[in-house]
Amino acid sequence: RNVLVYGGFKSFLGSNKTVENNLYLFPDAFARQFGSIFCASVWQPDLGPEVWRRNTCVKLSNESALGGWCGDAGAILSYGNRYFMPHAVWRADCGSSTKSMEELQARGLERGSSVLNFSSADFAFKLAEIILR
Repeated sequence: RNVLVYGGFKSFLGSNKTVENNLYLFPDAFARQFGSIFCASVWQPDLGPEVWRRNTCVKLSNESALGGWCGDAGAILSYGNRYFMPHAVWRADCGSSTKSMEELQARGLERGSSVLNFSSADFAFKLAEIILR
């Protein structure tokens, strides 16, 4: 269990990694410096499978939560995640298109994942405190 601030999970040309039970806080806060606004970015998943499960991500903006991949569930195993976003608005950037949670779940991704309303930074810090105990 880790608390990661100002950055999300990134995999480029990697394979067979499992990332689970982490808290990602504000990956979109310093996007210009770190180059990504996403909770998770996976590129070239055909080298996978990559597993991103049971993670929690808190975003400051309604910009996309996931990026880079939206293929079948065989390449990326992403499920059981919690996303806290303003107004509980969620989407994924899939190359040149954008997909909803429902569209990805129909493809076998993000099963059991949920999108909840993000209310304040204090809430995010309480989540971190719980994990770090």
